Amino acid sequence: MQKLVDYYRVLQVHHLAEPDVIESAYKRLAKRYHPDVSKDADAEQKMKLINEAYEVLIDPNQRKMYHLQWEEWHHRTPNDNVNLRNLTIDAKVEIPARMVLNKYLANIANKNFNCAYDLISASDKKKIGLEEFIHWQSTVAKIFTLKTYECRADSYEKDITINDYTYQEAVNFVVVINEYNAIMDRHGRDVFSKKVVLEKDGWRVYMGYQGLSPIISKFEELTNLLSAKAVINELVENYNGTDLLTGLPNQKSFLELAEKESWRYKRYGNQFSLMLCEIGNCKINKEKEVYEKAVVWLSKLLVENFRRLDTVARWDDSTFAILLPETDLDGGMKAARKIIKLLKIKKFFYNNKYYQIIPNFSVVEYVDSLERTIRQLLNCKTISQRLEGNVIVTGNGVYK
Repeated sequence: MQKLVDYYRVLQVHHLAEPDVIESAYKRLAKRYHPDVSKDADAEQKMKLINEAYEVLIDPNQRKMYHLQWEEWHHRTPNDNVNLRNLTIDAKVEIPARMVLNKYLANIANKNFNCAYDLISASDKKKIGLEEFIHWQSTVAKIFTLKTYECRADSYEKDITINDYTYQEAVNFVVVINEYNAIMDRHGRDVFSKKVVLEKDGWRVYMGYQGLSPIISKFEELTNLLSAKAVINELVENYNGTDLLTGLPNQKSFLELAEKESWRYKRYGNQFSLMLCEIGNCKINKEKEVYEKAVVWLSKLLVENFRRLDTVARWDDSTFAILLPETDLDGGMKAARKIIKLLKIKKFFYNNKYYQIIPNFSVVEYVDSLERTIRQLLNCKTISQRLEGNVIVTGNGVYK
């Protein structure tokens, strides 16, 4: 049987890869092997093969026809396959190999990089030091957060030689992961292959990297985008006066609106109050993604349960500010009690978990200047007498 060119291997993608993964892989390889960029003598030939693989796999009809041939080739009898791929995988082999891979991925997800390093092959450890491995995974974790993963045994090999190392047994797994991309601010799904090999001291995850410096450099460049994104977001927020996460007015806009309300007070005597609502003893603040989702959820709840003439704004990371026109101190207290009561019933739900948010409220009735009123409000926020969700502190003391 004539050998089939494995286009999936050419593009370094799994045979279940989605079109966007294929597109991304092609662009990455084109940047590396394009004759105008690469210094490799065979760069032109490699690029020709990459283009050929891409044209077939990106087209649904061509890929369907090719995949039938690919499956036929990979499911041929062991006598036709010199590497003895796709032998029946015994549970006594597959289960311990899968347990090691699951443990490796769990350590990566939990950022236990030292423990993950212990699970890679001895041949990998000769090329990758512990510090380099931790540096690599820490850099990746700034951008990608592994959320869930699923491993399925795909094929089995015996007496396989890889980069001058011979392994008696190896199991190839299909790994499907869901991860959060901090740069794109979205969840994504990826499918890739991972090999687990049998060594003298047991099954180990095979990495196959000759060195991590180029990979680390690539991800360090990506982390620069995070810093640039933060600066741009801050500029946009200041220019637009809107908090990007919640869509609410930001602190700058809130103070401008409060200043206008103080002018009305001085001219017409219309009383108003200011309020701070801080997220209290909530277990979500340890995980950024969940915390941000909770902030958005609470922002909507506040907007829906205050009056239309009230203004709910984002004061800082954990605090909302509310402007209450035509409202004295007692009216502000009643509004705060309403939200406290509501949050005892309603809980934030995310990723199949319920979280209780207990708010801390501070309320101040406008005095003779906005600056003094704001100062009193902020002092309320830090006073030690206040209890979470039960006692509301005002500029004049404790109000139960």
